[in-house]
Amino acid sequence: SNNSKIMVKRLLLSVAACLVGIATYAQWTEPTLPTTASELVAGHTYNVRNKDAGYYLTGGTAWYGWDTSTILVENQNEALNYVIDQETDQAGDLAWTFKNSATGLYTFVSGLIDAASIGEAYFGLGEMHMDGSAGHSYFDVSELDASAHTYRVKIVSTDDVYGSQTGYWGWIKDDESYPMAVYAFLTPGTTNHCCDWEFVDITEYLARVDLYDALVLSLTESSVDNTEASNIYNNASSTVEEITSATATLLDAIYSIKSNEALNGATTDSPKDGTSLIENNDFSTHTTEGWNSLNFNITDFYSIYNYDVSTYVNHEGE
Repeated sequence: SNNSKIMVKRLLLSVAACLVGIATYAQWTEPTLPTTASELVAGHTYNVRNKDAGYYLTGGTAWYGWDTSTILVENQNEALNYVIDQETDQAGDLAWTFKNSATGLYTFVSGLIDAASIGEAYFGLGEMHMDGSAGHSYFDVSELDASAHTYRVKIVSTDDVYGSQTGYWGWIKDDESYPMAVYAFLTPGTTNHCCDWEFVDITEYLARVDLYDALVLSLTESSVDNTEASNIYNNASSTVEEITSATATLLDAIYSIKSNEALNGATTDSPKDGTSLIENNDFSTHTTEGWNSLNFNITDFYSIYNYDVSTYVNHEGE
């Protein structure tokens, strides 16, 4: 999961700091994953929790053979991080979308849960790419209780296939067949149909995790001044924009030094190995993460030699 990767990355950074003999970095308190339900704000990142179950949305294989199905999980660290935003649907209206922040896949209505035998009401949710023209990925979100921040979610009425459905996202309590399944069209008020949802805003938490990791990494480069970034991190009133900007600036300084140190003197006749400068250099995350971010910052336009195909590419990977 995303949050598990965060913890592993932080552990590796901690080990790195110790290996270079750096003193304690207790001046920074590690971010704590929030659990309190919050207001839904377009463009923020959330963990989505079923109020009655107390469990969170994640990806899984609840219907065996479908690796895009959506289920509930008890441990928040295994929950998916959703960017919940408003986008224009096929009818030209604003609707809510739920995008997996790690994969870019959107939640959509999927007929995975034995739909042929037990009916459309038991359709589930899955993930797919969306280009804005199809996908049953647009939803109405209605607020039930402003003070408690509880919501209900249903497919938009203009959806060309499921628009006539009146049911909501939900979980069925005491469902022996699929105990962790999330259904697309359940009816509030029906016995064991739990259709109330809470959104835990983790936008600032994720930004602080990135800055915390950058600060720890900065300890491996004694010439990097992390004072400003440290002050922003330790200020509880810092905005997400300030935190994100401080992270980018600090990483830029760190990787500029690292790239210059690693590649100093490199020529086309005598290349140097810069693989370690690229996070996710082996694409182990199955994404382009690391290849299009500040930690791949070859400021002096070095050519990068690909040993596998014996060719050069420039600093933008072309």
